[in-house]
Amino acid sequence: MLFRTLLLGVLLLLGVHAQIIDFSANRADDILNAFNIWPFSPAFKLNFHELQPWWKGANRADDILNAFNIWPFSPAFKLNFDELQPWWKGQNVCIEKQTIGPEEQKNTTVKNDSEETEILQLPAQFQASISFSSCFESYDKYECITKSHIEGNEVTRVVKYKCCHGYSRAARFGGGCEKQAELKPLLEVLDKVNATDFKRLLKTAGLDDMVSDGNYTIFAPVGEVLDNITDEISEMNKVDVVRRDSGNNVKEMISNHIVPGFVDLNDYVNEDVVYSKNNNMSIRLNYYPTPGGGRLVTANCIRVGRANLFATNGFIHLVDNIIPSSKGSIQDILEDSTISLFKKALDASSLANMFEKDGHYTLFIPTNEAFDKLDEKTRSKILSGNACAATILKHHISPHSVCTAAVITNATVHDDNGEILNLERKSKEEIILEGQAKLIQSDILLSNGVVHFIDTVLIPETALPVDQVLAESNQTKFLELAEEAGLKKELDSMANITLFVPFNAAFDEPEAVKYLDQVRENKEKLRELILYHIVKGKLESCDMDESDILETELPGKTVPLKVYPLYSNLLLKPFSPPPLIQCSTLTKVEDKACGSVIHEIDRMLIPPSKTLLELVEDDSRLSIFRSILEGTELENKLKDPNQNLTLIATTNYGFGRYKYNFDDLKENKTLADAILAKHIIKRPVCCQQLESGDQIFNRWSPYDTIRNSQTMKDCNIIATNGVMHTTNSFMYQQRY
Repeated sequence: MLFRTLLLGVLLLLGVHAQIIDFSANRADDILNAFNIWPFSPAFKLNFHELQPWWKGANRADDILNAFNIWPFSPAFKLNFDELQPWWKGQNVCIEKQTIGPEEQKNTTVKNDSEETEILQLPAQFQASISFSSCFESYDKYECITKSHIEGNEVTRVVKYKCCHGYSRAARFGGGCEKQAELKPLLEVLDKVNATDFKRLLKTAGLDDMVSDGNYTIFAPVGEVLDNITDEISEMNKVDVVRRDSGNNVKEMISNHIVPGFVDLNDYVNEDVVYSKNNNMSIRLNYYPTPGGGRLVTANCIRVGRANLFATNGFIHLVDNIIPSSKGSIQDILEDSTISLFKKALDASSLANMFEKDGHYTLFIPTNEAFDKLDEKTRSKILSGNACAATILKHHISPHSVCTAAVITNATVHDDNGEILNLERKSKEEIILEGQAKLIQSDILLSNGVVHFIDTVLIPETALPVDQVLAESNQTKFLELAEEAGLKKELDSMANITLFVPFNAAFDEPEAVKYLDQVRENKEKLRELILYHIVKGKLESCDMDESDILETELPGKTVPLKVYPLYSNLLLKPFSPPPLIQCSTLTKVEDKACGSVIHEIDRMLIPPSKTLLELVEDDSRLSIFRSILEGTELENKLKDPNQNLTLIATTNYGFGRYKYNFDDLKENKTLADAILAKHIIKRPVCCQQLESGDQIFNRWSPYDTIRNSQTMKDCNIIATNGVMHTTNSFMYQQRY
């Protein structure tokens, strides 16, 4: 309303005739007519009437050009935007529709040959539902998923566009679905792709008529492997002495390669399962990335060499070997006597029941002989479930299916701790795990996973004892102090802790040497020093907040942690100064040991025992500063245990540099408080983080200088209620 009034007023002042318009119409052409300010002829007027909203079927580029009446060519030269359509709206595209909800699940497939595409309609009672849709497109598929929430129930509709069976996307840019070749029945295609031997086995098993009469997908072994099939069948028949018709063995084995329906491997994702004609036995499909951006597909850990060969009544996938049937479950194979020690360790660590639920695990199981190679101390810890036995065992377990066919040269997979496992293929038959363990029996296929037997127990760094990690990291002086304090064994048994360990040179600093001389003969004080470097909980660098107070293992004592904002950003982290723990800089982060995380720091952490005021009183170099401080309000703050301040204390040498008479400050405490306030920061601030301006210091200076060349004397003297720095300057006339 205000805008309308102002606009009319301006026009009246300009002498422009205006009439009141019904703005509720919100039509631009009416507005322009009302003000009579359109400078062009009607031929050039914007025809807003012809611009319809998208829901009236407009939103087409040719309609827009017509509306603006600016197309300079004849209709023969007009762009035909109708013909510019995505491939999945073209010919030979089939639409698969699936509805999943409180009603019976429905699946339909229709061919998209007409200009009009069927729009799926929800039942009338669903029309007012809240729906969320997402669509994505790959090279050979366009899929939309719509989820609707109705009265607490969720209805999911999936519409998938893909080339009809026998058609594939053309290689040219924007190509549609083109026919690949004249399709033949499955049995004829087997001859065409050199799978004649498998076709013969189909007939031997009496399955050729079934394959001819229905729609099936065949995983057909080809190559030299078929030369051994007859021998394998003979072995199966010898073992199966109970059955009267030993031909059933042949039928079951061949049936395990046949899946009802059309199994297009492009429609599946990693860990999907299809079911064969062999008593509905499962075939697990796995997809692995390969160098160069390709992918490798396996079926029950057998590599698929060629996929999606069309037949009139199905697909053929050529595989490198016989598709095995699963040999029970992981729980079943754990009863094998050759791996009984691994089973015993799982039971001791309460991990055996993790395989009772459905999943697709991979276990690298050390044999009993592998356990016998361990030293007695480590072997006993693992078998009894002590220390980090669970961490060691989980290092042998992956939540993903890992088949040896996927290891072309090198491969990595995550264990159940989230740590990386490396596999390296040394030769066709030899694969090494983590550079230590050889796979001596591989690809044992189970209903809920894959098992490989290995000849060595793997001990990850995260399961090593703290003393071993400290020794290997050359943090030996801290380890020696822990041993003097009688804490070395206790460190190894602690769980869920973080250690901030000074590097060796930090113990040679004057402050550290002085403190150690005072406490070295006092075992309890030495113990307190070590415990002060240990905080509760595992704190990794990614979990560090901008500022935090950490509870130490020394009862009643905490340490402040300062993390710069950039450090929390993964991309900007390299540009950030490192975190500070009680004004000590973290120089190396995240060495991991059994039950703990270890960060290296550049200073020894000394448990504070004095207030800021007591630090001033105990330092003879600060006697003049103390005399000025006496009787002020600041004096009370510096002895208050509930304060948390930074004090910049001037040394006697600093006062001697000035020709001022400071007696008036000793007598006038109001003036003294005003001047001393410039030496206080109302939060704990370390030298490393102080900036110019109101924070006084320039932390980027390599010479530890204060602004205006005011030099530092001592930094980061920790008190129970803050931190003190000393300077050779007194901020009497200057304000910072």
